[in-house]
Amino acid sequence: MNSKEKRSNKKGKGIIQSIIGFVIANGYMAVFGMYFGTSKAVELLLLLNLFLVFLPALFCFVFGMVEIFAPGELDEDED
Repeated sequence: MNSKEKRSNKKGKGIIQSIIGFVIANGYMAVFGMYFGTSKAVELLLLLNLFLVFLPALFCFVFGMVEIFAPGELDEDED
């Protein structure tokens, strides 16, 4: 596999990763907005899921964007 194919595969994975992270993060924010303040138990669960769902999805989105727009590394055999 040459470097163009590697870069293309990495960019495709980054696009998929950022889409998945974006959808999950936005879904969580919608649920948070609808149910926060309804009861103490719901608030506790929403805050717990903030760390278990939202933050990993946000990191997934950010690192996917980095993979898309970051310059690729050169292989050792390329000049």
